[in-house]
Amino acid sequence: MITIDIIQNEEIIPLAICNLPDNQVCVAALNNNGQWIRPCPVYQTDIVEGALFNYLQKTILLLKPLTDSNKRLEDRAFFRDSIRVEKMKQEWVHAHILKYLDQSVEDVFERGRSAGIVCPIVKDLTYKRGLGGKKNIRISFEDGIGKLHNFIVVENRFKTRILEEVDFDDNLEEEVRLQFLRELQNDDVYFTITLMTKNSTTFPGPYDGCHPLISGIHHF
Repeated sequence: MITIDIIQNEEIIPLAICNLPDNQVCVAALNNNGQWIRPCPVYQTDIVEGALFNYLQKTILLLKPLTDSNKRLEDRAFFRDSIRVEKMKQEWVHAHILKYLDQSVEDVFERGRSAGIVCPIVKDLTYKRGLGGKKNIRISFEDGIGKLHNFIVVENRFKTRILEEVDFDDNLEEEVRLQFLRELQNDDVYFTITLMTKNSTTFPGPYDGCHPLISGIHHF
């Protein structure tokens, strides 16, 4: 039974919004104290424009512990009838990101977390076929300590923009690819990085068996 002392009222700022291959929807958010929260379960209707979880929006909700045995550190269940939302100014969200920015990928994933945000130096962007035969958007980047990474992009907004430019043969023209790459290299960009769950792929990942993803891309 849930008791009142383990129910928390939280204000969260969504910084990762994406669909995952197994029909899951991922939302990861920072609260006012810099703690990452991953509300569960989240559905497609929760992330459309004007719904519960959107960028430049504060979501106020009641959270409770998740009982799933495979839960991650940040996972929380929530009461749907408790939710209200407020629009936020871009400048405030930018300042909040800077306050809780992670220096490196390892700062996030080697401390038991499954979500964080880094300021990347973007090196390359590709749209190629991976091990499973499906084409993925990948971004190569250096984190704050100069370590090079290559992560799949699953963030809804950026992924949709890329796929809208793919031709009938499922190829991305070189000039279009370079245009997106220049955008990432020229803007003040931040990546929300997250981990997939262990049972979501047949290929073990580098962080306790989990694969890292770019689940949020923010330009300021």
